[in-house]
Amino acid sequence: MIEKAPDEQDGFTVILEAAGSNETAVVKVVRELTGLGSKEARELVENVPKTIKEGVPRSAAEECKKRLVDVGATVSVE
Repeated sequence: MIEKAPDEQDGFTVILEAAGSNETAVVKVVRELTGLGSKEARELVENVPKTIKEGVPRSAAEECKKRLVDVGATVSVE
């Protein structure tokens, strides 16, 4: 059995801090990542900071962050 380092988390949270100048593209990516409808995704993006994903592995959290940053959003992973 492999033991995890004490500082290694099991799940990470992806938080949208700011949408940036291309809000429409950010809404599109949020919809793809969360499965939300257009109205719900737009409301989420307009009312930042908001959690996009919770309890996901580091690789999934980093992929979400990359996709959002690529369209101009500011994102943090905790």
